[in-house]
Amino acid sequence: MSLWIPPENAYSQIIVKEITVMPDDVLREIRFDFYQTTIESNTIIDKNSRICFCSVEIIDPYPSDISIKVGNQAVDNLIMDSSDILHNMVGTYGKIVDTDWGNLDLPVRVTISGSPTVGHGVCIVRHIKEPTD
Repeated sequence: MSLWIPPENAYSQIIVKEITVMPDDVLREIRFDFYQTTIESNTIIDKNSRICFCSVEIIDPYPSDISIKVGNQAVDNLIMDSSDILHNMVGTYGKIVDTDWGNLDLPVRVTISGSPTVGHGVCIVRHIKEPTD
């Protein structure tokens, strides 16, 4: 079975990425809100999972002097770096990735630097837990 993931955004060239999903694999999605401080998802991503997509929707813009990254406690920009997100503009910023989560069961972390007093966003991460032998 194959899964088609849409292009990063509608304005770039069309990119088709196909991921082969084995019957035991499950595409999972984590969605959570974030505000003015660093936060972790309530859901844990299992070790050795593959991250295949991440998006950050900025609902209420943040001040321009902060940065937002998406990763985990080991690597704060493992999935998205601050340059991938225009945090001071309303919009949705997506990134197709093929990233190994690593060998620890960890939640997703949205790291917010600085001390903003305004801002609200939503983070979505899709991942596949590869079956164990």
